[in-house]
Amino acid sequence: MAIHEKFMGPGPPDPLDDDRCCQQCGYVLKGLEPGTNCPECGVAEYQDTGTTESPEAAPVRKRKPPKCRGCGYILLGLPASGKCPECGRPYRPNRDNWNRATLIPDRVLQSIVWRWGLLLMSAGTFVALCMQVAVLVHNITTPEYTLTMAIASLAWSLGLWVSLPSTLDAGSNSIRGLRYGTIFSQWLWPAGFMAIWFITSDKAGSAADVLWIVSIVTFVLGAIGVVGVMSFLIMTSKDLYMRECAGRFQFTAILFPIYAIGIWIAPYPAYVTEGISATPAGGLNALVYVVVLGPWWAMFLMVLYSLLQLLNRGYWETRIQDNLSTRSERVAEKRAAMDAKLGAEQVGPTTEPPPVSSPYWEKSGDIPLSDPDKTDAT
Repeated sequence: MAIHEKFMGPGPPDPLDDDRCCQQCGYVLKGLEPGTNCPECGVAEYQDTGTTESPEAAPVRKRKPPKCRGCGYILLGLPASGKCPECGRPYRPNRDNWNRATLIPDRVLQSIVWRWGLLLMSAGTFVALCMQVAVLVHNITTPEYTLTMAIASLAWSLGLWVSLPSTLDAGSNSIRGLRYGTIFSQWLWPAGFMAIWFITSDKAGSAADVLWIVSIVTFVLGAIGVVGVMSFLIMTSKDLYMRECAGRFQFTAILFPIYAIGIWIAPYPAYVTEGISATPAGGLNALVYVVVLGPWWAMFLMVLYSLLQLLNRGYWETRIQDNLSTRSERVAEKRAAMDAKLGAEQVGPTTEPPPVSSPYWEKSGDIPLSDPDKTDAT
């Protein structure tokens, strides 16, 4: 009987021999239908059946497999972001896979200037938070309050100036203009507080009305600029895969304008020169302030905590880089120490055994040994 022609052709491909990978990101396509889109990057897989010519509109670009920048380990088939299984160095998707520039490159993350900027911003936030609470329990005059807030906002503005690098622009002129405008708006905070300090210190004279208008304008522009600051910090946190920090900055960007408008309508008790009294009425006022201003204080705490996390991220990135750069030297020193230790060791005893002086040993005498030939003969 003749064999049907369908049984003469090649059989279906074995799933175990499927070693297809995405040419764009290296994602393993084992078990997926040929020609489907990559689940990781969405690029369609091109299949050359041999019957038709490959379309010129969609050529297959051969890319080198992703490698760890620390040790060169091939990261093919691993998640898009994580740690290298060989050396533990964090890795993230390449620029071509995300079609955007890296906003916070390693040179910025490891820069001491960037970390000092975050430290100044953290110091300014902490001082501002302390002043927000201190006016409720201590006798702080308005000139003292405004002068302290001017110093705190100056530290905040100076730190922001060096903490928003030009890499955040990603080559966009519009984002570059927004970044410069945001940085400039935060320098208006110390100017506004100094204007109020001149007014309340009776040093303004006839220019008091003009300074009041200037202070109001600077505070409005500064409050709008805070939203821009939080937006750039959100971009920074997301680029470093710190989503919790990005969420706290986003919450602050929504909360700050609401409370800023409320404080202008019902002024914050910073102008109370005697603090809250210890009377029952004062206790009720303190309770009201805690309930109403609790989210306002929490906003300062969240920003402070997030800034410290970014600072710690840069510190640990620097430590990892230093450890990787000196790894070969440390390994060589360790191997040299091990070789020296093994070379000093000797096989067998290093000294003669001590003599035996027991009387039983003297009485035992020598043990006679028989002739091996006679022993075999018997």
